[in-house]
Amino acid sequence: MPSSQTLSALQEKGFRTTFRGFDKNDVLAYLNALDNENRQHSAEQEEQIAQLQAQLDKMRSEQSAARACVEKLQSDLSAANQRAEAAEKSAAEVVARAKSVEERATANLSRNKENQQAVVEWQFRCRDLQKQIDEYEKQIAEYEAMIPKGGMPAPKQEPAPAPQPAPQEKPEPAPEPKAPQADVTEEARIEARQILMEARLKADAAEERLKQQAEEQQGRMTEHARDLAASLAMLRERVTRVDERLSAATADLDDATTAIYQALDATGADFEAFGAELRHFGENTAKGNCPAAQAKVRHNKSAQPAAKRVRPVRSQPQVQANNANTHRLRRAGDTRRSVSQDLNAELERLNQPAAARK
Repeated sequence: MPSSQTLSALQEKGFRTTFRGFDKNDVLAYLNALDNENRQHSAEQEEQIAQLQAQLDKMRSEQSAARACVEKLQSDLSAANQRAEAAEKSAAEVVARAKSVEERATANLSRNKENQQAVVEWQFRCRDLQKQIDEYEKQIAEYEAMIPKGGMPAPKQEPAPAPQPAPQEKPEPAPEPKAPQADVTEEARIEARQILMEARLKADAAEERLKQQAEEQQGRMTEHARDLAASLAMLRERVTRVDERLSAATADLDDATTAIYQALDATGADFEAFGAELRHFGENTAKGNCPAAQAKVRHNKSAQPAAKRVRPVRSQPQVQANNANTHRLRRAGDTRRSVSQDLNAELERLNQPAAARK
């Protein structure tokens, strides 16, 4: 088969003329060379189309991966928002609990002050009772000092009178009863001791009861303070973990957004290159298929102005196939462009605040 050199030589020289027209061998050689060149161009174009289709599939897979990454980041962000809301609710509950504990502590402090005042009042009462007891003891001592030792004094004996005739004996008078001063003193002393013992018992019981109440109150306040400190520490730890998770999610979202923008930039550059290749491919195809341009080139390169050159018309189905392939690639490019637009819209929606998304 004639090669491209033969085709170029035939294009430069033209067909040889015979008596009834062009030389058949030259025409057949030109047709064969033109067919071979068209097949070679078709093979190269099909290879380019396959490469571009592979690039397009790769970009689609990258877009699907980026979309999956965006969906995952959206789910992570929604989960982080839910955790943040739960942490805020728990923080509000802990704050309310802390306020209630503070109110109870204030009430306990007020009751403790009242108890202390009651203790002071009981102490004053005990002092008053002690003073009364001391006064009673003094009075008892005075009563005891007024009573002579050994009871009442005995009556004085008068000297015996001179003996007289024995008179009729008279009955001796009955002895007078002793005054009950000792019994009164003993009863007063016993009563004073009973009053003193009762006052001391009441004072001891009141003091013991107040001490027990103060200890119980102090224990409850200590326990409430420990619970409050533990709750505050837990709340701070939860808030710290939520802040760390939010920071990590924000950093991941920023990284993913940057990667998506870079992928979109690379995709745009690839589409520009792809469009340039398509335009170049269309221009080459149009130039190669234009009979007027080839006839003009042959006319300019012709060295024999008298020879009449006629370029046979190429078959039309090959052009239709090329147009079909170009139309298919344009449809693919349109689809790719719509996917990139969807990605841009999704990124704009992600960049909006949470309130606007709700």
